[in-house]
Amino acid sequence: MIVALLVLILLALLFPGFMRMVALGLLLIIGFAAAQTARADEAPFPLFDPNQACERIFGQSRLAFNHCIDIEQTTYKLLKASWGDLSAATKIQCASMITRLHEQGNPYVYQNTYELSQVLTYQDDVRRSMAAPKRHFTP
Repeated sequence: MIVALLVLILLALLFPGFMRMVALGLLLIIGFAAAQTARADEAPFPLFDPNQACERIFGQSRLAFNHCIDIEQTTYKLLKASWGDLSAATKIQCASMITRLHEQGNPYVYQNTYELSQVLTYQDDVRRSMAAPKRHFTP
């Protein structure tokens, strides 16, 4: 991308009438790059139907099925509420886990994914704390 920008600037310097096309090209490149960055940060919240997984595993017991749905509903709401605050990397890992667990037939997809999101967020916080400048006590 930087090479493309440098080529456009060089062409603009060599051919003065080319300047308008360069300006348009720069706007298109910058707009495309901004759109790609925005898409990465706006990873959609992955959805699946826990009813099927809970039914497959606990269908014989109404008590166990209802407990499974209660757990998934609660952790779904927690994960959905925190989704906007998660880093792009954490969102990608969580979305991957939801897909993988759902494909495996695991009935506790949102519960496990919510716990993963909490661990990854904690790890991010620890990394930021370790990178912070060292504090000094002053009396």
